[in-house]
Amino acid sequence: MTVLPSGFISRVAGITGGPFVLQDAPSLETYGTDGTRQGAPADLVVLPGSTQEIARLAALCNDA
Repeated sequence: MTVLPSGFISRVAGITGGPFVLQDAPSLETYGTDGTRQGAPADLVVLPGSTQEIARLAALCNDA
């Protein structure tokens, strides 16, 4: 698991809203692997609701 920058999760939640940022183990496992269970758990799951949120998330990730 990658260590995310300090404050990153709260900044993501500020963009999408807290309910759309998943950190629980089952979600990280589900979104981080494919149907054959190949892969690794995700570091964070974010479910943006608009193209504007996607753009803001991309900018945040670029700055991180």
